[in-house]
Amino acid sequence: MGSYVYSSYLWPAVISTILVASLGWYGWLHRRMAGAVPFALACLFAVAWSVGSMLQTAAVDLNTKILWLQFLTVWQLPVVTAGTCFILQYAGLSRWLTKKTVILLTIPPVVFGGFIVSNDLHHLMWTGVTQVEGSLTPIRGPLNTTALAYSYALALFNMATLLWLLLKFPRYRRPAILMIAAHVGARFVFEFGLRLGFPSQWNYGPFVLLFLFGIYAIALFRFHVLDPVPVARAAAIDQMLEGMIVLDVQGCIVDANTAAQRILGEQSSRLRGRALRAVLPEVDLLHTALPHEHQSRSELRLGEGCLLRHYVVETTPLKDRQGRDLGQMLLLQDVTEQKAAQERLLEQERMVAVLQERERLARELHDGIGQVFGFLSMQAQTVRSRVRAGDGEKADALLARLAQVAQDAHADVRASIKDLKAASSKEWSFIPSLERYLRSYGTDHGIETELAIASGMEEGRFEPSVAVHVFRVVQEAVANAHRHGSATAVSVDIERENDRAKITVRDDGFGFDATRQEVGGDGHFGLAFMRERMLQVGGHIEINSRQGEGTHVILKVPLGPQEGASGEGTSGR
Repeated sequence: MGSYVYSSYLWPAVISTILVASLGWYGWLHRRMAGAVPFALACLFAVAWSVGSMLQTAAVDLNTKILWLQFLTVWQLPVVTAGTCFILQYAGLSRWLTKKTVILLTIPPVVFGGFIVSNDLHHLMWTGVTQVEGSLTPIRGPLNTTALAYSYALALFNMATLLWLLLKFPRYRRPAILMIAAHVGARFVFEFGLRLGFPSQWNYGPFVLLFLFGIYAIALFRFHVLDPVPVARAAAIDQMLEGMIVLDVQGCIVDANTAAQRILGEQSSRLRGRALRAVLPEVDLLHTALPHEHQSRSELRLGEGCLLRHYVVETTPLKDRQGRDLGQMLLLQDVTEQKAAQERLLEQERMVAVLQERERLARELHDGIGQVFGFLSMQAQTVRSRVRAGDGEKADALLARLAQVAQDAHADVRASIKDLKAASSKEWSFIPSLERYLRSYGTDHGIETELAIASGMEEGRFEPSVAVHVFRVVQEAVANAHRHGSATAVSVDIERENDRAKITVRDDGFGFDATRQEVGGDGHFGLAFMRERMLQVGGHIEINSRQGEGTHVILKVPLGPQEGASGEGTSGR
């Protein structure tokens, strides 16, 4: 095999061999990833090329140098071919690499390799070589030019594929640019190596490999071309429905995913470096006031009219492993549809409440005013009969009774109207409305009323929908105490019992037989109405009463999720 000598000109080939072999091993370790196997094969062929260059440089006699020249040239076209397969798989075009396509791509390197090995028989690859200070320069033959044109065609196809990937998928932009630069630079060194000022003793082939695979190494490790976890993470972030904005410690935008770009109407390249307050003034107060140790949640409105969108903004501090502030991350979740659904649900609830209130009013009119008019009609006919019979004294007594019933009915109607107005304010709240109602009712009807609220049971403890139903039931209980029990004093106590509120309405009226009312009753006390109200809010009602001992109406309803403010109990009269 001839003799060899050591020279410092061997080092480029040694370095390129180590680099390319390491990348090939890395690619083989990730062989389950798309493009990893052809990349490892390209590295293997490149190692053979680099080793051939090293041995050619170290060889002493001309025949040995020519032998290694043939050897290293055999592997040049396979490097480009394997690179084509890698780029197709990396670009997601593996469907093009059918069995037939792979065979067609394999044929030219095998054919040209055969002509290189048998060149002494036909001289179609090289017609001869020239040697200057130990460096060989082959004189190309016709097939050599054909092989070179074929390799250029593959290289142009590879760069066109990378350019398509760059334009179609922004997240692959940087690695694609690096790979294009690697191919262009390697081709330049390959063609103009002798004119770049290299000493004639240097074989420029290793420099081609160092340039090509050196830049590929940057793409592999900086942009994780063959590492699925960062790629998957980047893809997931890019495909998120929520907008993600990353800020530095000065509050300037570092990055924004596709959803955030769509929300803000700006490309990521135009957002980087801009202050958050310049892009989203509405979030500026949130940003400046955010405690850097905790997450923050806020709401944001963007646009006007039909373009109005609602967002929930979650801000999370970013820290390194030492706990130092790196900035913040904002997630913008579009909740416009949820808001609209909530509005529709609230509107439906309001409509149901209106219908239920109308049904209650119908029952009350039937049981109250309807029965009064029925009584008045019958009594009026009786009066006519007495008048015709000449019984004036009896007729007068009946008319007095009619007048009293009419006055009572009028008073009941006025009281019902007042009850309805008590909760008609747009800024209605439970505790103040209850206080006003009890005070007004006591004044109008000459009875003593009292409200006692235990500590921790202030306004915020009741859900609005629950509070409205509780208010109506308390109204009914107080009115019943006066109208049917002739009570002179009514008290309302609000306290907590585990996870529920307990509201007790006590009166000193005549009372009644609660057992009979439970079974059927006459309907005048509105017990059915009160029970329906409690069932609607998941509550419970209990009525304790005996003849001559007054009545206790006990309501138990679920408390809201918000913690009530602590404080001392209050009472009003």
